[in-house]
Amino acid sequence: MDLANDATVVGSGTPVHPPVVFIEHGEPVIHLCGTVPPCLAQAKQAYESGQRELAKDLLGEEALASIQQQLDEHPDRVDLLYMAGKLLMKLGCFAQALPIYQRIVKHEPCAGGFYLLSKLLHALGQVMESLNWAQKAIEEEPDHPDYQVRLAYCLFYSGQIEAGAALMRQVVQQRPDDATLLEECVAWEHYLPGRGRDSFLASYCELGRLLSSGVDVCTLHQNSPDPDRRLRIGVMSPFFRTNSLAYTFEPFLDGYDRDRLDVYAYANQRQEDGDEATERMRAKFDRFHSIRGMNTQAVFDLIQGEQIDILVQIAGYVRNHRFDVLARKPAPIQVVLGSVDTSGLKQIDYRFTDAWLDPPEWDLPYVETSVYLPGGCLCYRPIQSPAQVSSLPALKNRHITFGAFHDHLKLNSSVLSLWAQILNKVEHSRLIIKCGGAADKGVVRCLLEKCCSAGLDTDRIEVIGWLAHGPHLSLYDKVDLMLDSFPFNGAIMTLEGLWMGVPTVSLAGDLWLARAGHFILSQVGLEAFVADTPKAYVEKAVAFSQQWDALAQIRAGLRQTMLASSLCNAHRFAGEMTEAFRHMWYRRCSSQGLQVPNEEPTALFVER
Repeated sequence: MDLANDATVVGSGTPVHPPVVFIEHGEPVIHLCGTVPPCLAQAKQAYESGQRELAKDLLGEEALASIQQQLDEHPDRVDLLYMAGKLLMKLGCFAQALPIYQRIVKHEPCAGGFYLLSKLLHALGQVMESLNWAQKAIEEEPDHPDYQVRLAYCLFYSGQIEAGAALMRQVVQQRPDDATLLEECVAWEHYLPGRGRDSFLASYCELGRLLSSGVDVCTLHQNSPDPDRRLRIGVMSPFFRTNSLAYTFEPFLDGYDRDRLDVYAYANQRQEDGDEATERMRAKFDRFHSIRGMNTQAVFDLIQGEQIDILVQIAGYVRNHRFDVLARKPAPIQVVLGSVDTSGLKQIDYRFTDAWLDPPEWDLPYVETSVYLPGGCLCYRPIQSPAQVSSLPALKNRHITFGAFHDHLKLNSSVLSLWAQILNKVEHSRLIIKCGGAADKGVVRCLLEKCCSAGLDTDRIEVIGWLAHGPHLSLYDKVDLMLDSFPFNGAIMTLEGLWMGVPTVSLAGDLWLARAGHFILSQVGLEAFVADTPKAYVEKAVAFSQQWDALAQIRAGLRQTMLASSLCNAHRFAGEMTEAFRHMWYRRCSSQGLQVPNEEPTALFVER
């Protein structure tokens, strides 16, 4: 909810009955009890006019001290605390907001304050403390859906994945018309084993229906229908920055034929989220637009005004995806790349895939036509780092060290159970788990408890948190063999591991995201490391852990093998995508009765 519209002035000095804040769709709605200090009013105005840095300056230490002084004199003005706290949250000033929210819950303990403190603590990375306050909010108001969602988030990110997903599904059933909730719920369910392709297809079709409800879909586009003219490609993503999806798309920018295509970017990311990779990619586009903060109509008009022929959305249903724009169909052809599942939107025409991720003989659970790139729909831009491949650490340690560098959300009980079997069968072996959640000691404690319940000896486990890129790559020097997660496989972990000479044992499933390991390992001739059953996964990990000479030989040559493979061939990747774009355009022109070249595409087009 916009800050400009959420404050209702009840009247200067007019008493207001509690609460002075209530939560609506996850946002605080604040009732002001009187006048607002000038510094706070000016900061609010600056934020709403897009002057974030000015707003931060206006809420500096001196301004916050004056607000605190006013509250000392008028302790009933909790509304000012809420207003200042919310504004600091919007500005990303989480540390400054913390004492404000702590004062709120101390002065006026209520569910709304507990909820907001939980949200803030989560932003600060204090997940278990966030869980504590979310539970307090639920104790006060057990049936409030926003508090239930907050608790579900906390359960999920604390590592209680099954409980969090179950609670979110319960909230979705209570609010069946909330597309955002359904989207989040289905995304979480990809982390859990047991859900099949048809189940996800039904969920995404329902999501597509919700996103399309009441939408005016454009059916008449003015793009010139010439089959062989230069095409204009639009690329929309929140990830034009250092990110795994950027790593796998940037090779297209390095290799596409600039005589045949113009490529425009529509970046739905905050300016402050940009980094060196953003600037590098910006220079490779013909035009680069920031669309963060633009409403649906404005983005639609921008894309239509630039006569985009093919609009590509990268990453699928991730935060800030902007499927609200694609639902209106601003371009005559629309495509998804890098999505773990179908969009569920009939307005999306195609999705890129390949024969490893989606065997074409399978019944594909997608509403889009699948376009199979012969060399694979992922490409990897090798890490720009001086890190060299080390010798096999087992030769020095005299024991095998397994590695699992996954988000802790992927470590469900089924994964941990198989890892326990592997370690129990490989004498003296150890396991290094690296995950972002390890910054919170409570999350680590929860993870180790899950490991213990699964039969893992926690004395043989080392848990490591976030590391800068250099030290992160150096961690592979300590690992002999990586263990993949399932059903949500790792991707960047597997690619980085190969680059550092470390192969991964992966379990392939029947979902796209459960076959990433299979695809990557197949490109470098390591199909033998891919299992098709849990039993085979354990057997392969145990067998390879005993073949030190073979692991050492693979390690020594893996980087060169990778560089020579299709995985790192930007020219191959860009060429296949460019040809696929051309044949998408031919198919459109042909459907309009135009004569198109009679040539077979190398990409396979498979209708649902």
